[in-house]
Amino acid sequence: MPYPSISDYKKAVKYLNNRTSNLTNLISIRNDSSGPIGSAGSFATVFQVEDNQTKKKYALKCFTRENSERKERYEKISKFLQNINNKYFCEYQFLDNEIVITPSGSGKEELYPILKMEWIEGETLGSYLKDKSNSGKYQDLEILYKNWLELAKEIYKLGIAHGDLKHDNMIINSYGEIKLIDYDGMFVPALFGKNSVEEGSPNYQHPKRNSKIFDTRIDIFSFIIIAISIKAISLNNKLLNQFSNDENIIFVKDDFVNLKNSQIYNELTKLANNEINNLLIDLEKSLNDINYVPTFLDIQLNKLKKDLDEAKQQINKLEQEIKDCDNLAKDLLQKSNNCTSNNQNLRNDLDKANQQINQLEQELTHCSDLVTNLSQQLNNFKLNGSNLQNHFNQATQEINQLENKKKELTNLLNSCTSNNQNLRNDLNQANQKINQLEKEIKDSDNLANQFRTELKDCQSNNKNIQNDLDQANQQINKLKQDLKDSDNLANQFRTELKDCQSNNQNLQNNNDKLKFSLFLIVGLIFMFILFSLNKNDNNNEISDRLLNRANNSVIRLNDELVTTKNELSKVNNLLDKSMTKLTNCQSQTKKLKNQLAQCE
Repeated sequence: MPYPSISDYKKAVKYLNNRTSNLTNLISIRNDSSGPIGSAGSFATVFQVEDNQTKKKYALKCFTRENSERKERYEKISKFLQNINNKYFCEYQFLDNEIVITPSGSGKEELYPILKMEWIEGETLGSYLKDKSNSGKYQDLEILYKNWLELAKEIYKLGIAHGDLKHDNMIINSYGEIKLIDYDGMFVPALFGKNSVEEGSPNYQHPKRNSKIFDTRIDIFSFIIIAISIKAISLNNKLLNQFSNDENIIFVKDDFVNLKNSQIYNELTKLANNEINNLLIDLEKSLNDINYVPTFLDIQLNKLKKDLDEAKQQINKLEQEIKDCDNLAKDLLQKSNNCTSNNQNLRNDLDKANQQINQLEQELTHCSDLVTNLSQQLNNFKLNGSNLQNHFNQATQEINQLENKKKELTNLLNSCTSNNQNLRNDLNQANQKINQLEKEIKDSDNLANQFRTELKDCQSNNKNIQNDLDQANQQINKLKQDLKDSDNLANQFRTELKDCQSNNQNLQNNNDKLKFSLFLIVGLIFMFILFSLNKNDNNNEISDRLLNRANNSVIRLNDELVTTKNELSKVNNLLDKSMTKLTNCQSQTKKLKNQLAQCE
């Protein structure tokens, strides 16, 4: 079925509500010349339309070329986007057999598919970058950069890929929010195992990308390129005017051949920005390994690293607190030991004083006769006793204070010990969490190894399939040669058949000539007999000789006739055999053609 031209679609879209099966509320938006507003691409044209009830605008994509997989791909993409309802994608619906068109020259109306998409108001990424950089609104570019990283993480986490990320396939609104458009090359999980229908703009795609690579990897390189471009322009707007054209932002495909020797790489390193430098490292690793996932996309690994860093910080904090508590405990223990030592010294002094008092009292009892002489000494001793009592009372108070201080220190020590135990419990929990995180990292590595093994198996299967395909091609070539030989043999049989038919015709003509000659001789014999009856008896001998000659001629002609018949019979047998061989050859040729069709 031929597909309509752009002019055919313009005629139909001009009166759209009368030409569609389901979209009867839509009307075309026309320009000054009363024609519908649209833009043409390589295999489709897009028109701007409006719902005459809701006044909501849409874009209708009408196709100008046939694609056998179009319906399946668009329906699976449409179903996936409807289920996720993601803010980065617009409303999207594929409608088969929807619009009635009469292609030029056909004179017959046919139903054709269309793609209905939400019309997004805003600027393309290329236009937005120019406006913001020229007006010096670098803060808006910084917001756009952060939004772009969030978009990249979200799309990668969903396990899908746009397939053709570039400056004019995304719309930026006044708030810096991003909407992706043009989903023709999009990958969703339902399309796993198929090849990509397009390979994207070379200024944004990995040099090693091909149609067989069709999964979440196809967007990773574009994520890095666009992230570097936005961040670099937010730091130096001159880069856009220096390196941009209608097909790129600041990178071109030639830069990916030898990145470090490219001019744009040298300009980016001059910015001396850590984030740019990290993205350039990601770009280098991605060029060397198409399966590389940059750090800003590896969400699980980043989360594990973040949790691990937080756990390490918590452990360091706990270790410092434990160390402080240990130091405090040591100080308290030292003070407690010092107090205990002082307390023991005071007790020793008290014991000595008590012993001295006892000794003095004994001397006072036994030396009563020396009272007078010793009264002064006694007073002195009493005075000393009073002083000692004061010292004793003071020592007792100090001992009580030291006991209270000891209790306080003991309580504080117990509290520190409890805190120390709690900190140790927290440390054990942190260690358990670290072990869990390490196990998750190990599981992630095992999963990655499993994916690599499956990839190797797929590559091995592809190689086996390629070998089978080569063998099938060899068999097809052999069948084609056999078919050619059969055709040659059939042509040879046809030639022999024609020769046999020609010989048969010649023999038939000879047979007719012999029959004619036989009839002629028989007639002559009868005439001769009649003539002889009118002659006299003298001529009987001549008549007998002539009659014998005639008989011999008849016999000879009969023999030639029999020989001709035998040869004719042989020719007919040969003709039958040739016909049989030709029939067998035609049957074999038909069989070979069927085998060839099955192989192809």
